[in-house]
Amino acid sequence: MKLPLNDWSVGNRTAPFLGVEAWDNFIKLIKILNNEYGLKKILFPGELLSVLYGEIYTINFKEKQLSYKNFYNKHFEKCVIEDSVEKVYQKPNGKIPSDLLTIAYKNEEPVISVTFDETFVCDWLNAYLFSDGVKSEKMIKILNLHFGNYQKYDNILLFGRPSDDVNPLDTPIWNIERTQKYIETLPSIEGLDRGERKAHLLNEGKRVALINGWEEDVTLSKINSTNEKMRCIFRPSGFRHNDCAYLSIDFEKRAFELHNHSGKHLGEYSYSGQKNQSAKLNHDIRIKR
Repeated sequence: MKLPLNDWSVGNRTAPFLGVEAWDNFIKLIKILNNEYGLKKILFPGELLSVLYGEIYTINFKEKQLSYKNFYNKHFEKCVIEDSVEKVYQKPNGKIPSDLLTIAYKNEEPVISVTFDETFVCDWLNAYLFSDGVKSEKMIKILNLHFGNYQKYDNILLFGRPSDDVNPLDTPIWNIERTQKYIETLPSIEGLDRGERKAHLLNEGKRVALINGWEEDVTLSKINSTNEKMRCIFRPSGFRHNDCAYLSIDFEKRAFELHNHSGKHLGEYSYSGQKNQSAKLNHDIRIKR
């Protein structure tokens, strides 16, 4: 799982990015999110990464400097920003959008804030949407994770890491308690038209998959999608056995289709982890990339 940095929280660019105390708290937070939830990378824009790396060298303590370099190399990743019609702006009159908060908003994910600026020691960020440079009347809220509040959102963080003995072929949905808490928040989809139902199941399926350690495989999803039929496929990145199975969203009901390493269909599983149906011949997926 990868989450974007709240790039507003890096503060005034004429001042240092972080001091030793803020660096240490930031590292503690990322390690907690990594160990407890499987967070792998923090997404940064490229220009900020280069500035940040340079500022590591301003740390006077050599041991700290080396520690921060190792942390940087392990957890930071340059984010390639794709064009978007809608952009997230911090203020109604702002002129510069936040690409990373736009990503968080589009993916319905939290952001991670550096907390040396108390402005960003808050549970939610309030922002405005702009479309083609024109302010929308819609105001949005984005979940904001920082060192003081991450435990408050333990039940809605969208990622999870199974123990080493959990095999995705046997137990694709293992994080039962957290999954159930999420299921309880879902509205009824009875009476929705086909398009609305598909949109609900796409968003819900992504969340349930992430809670259980699965990561979307965009390439395989595209390979297996047609104009008539959409596929959203996940690979078990959070599992020790991370190359033996695939999971795809069932767009008819709240369920997943499980496939083995070669794409052969193995059965249907509900969000709660129960196997509803056995393998079907016409439900295989293509694996060739």
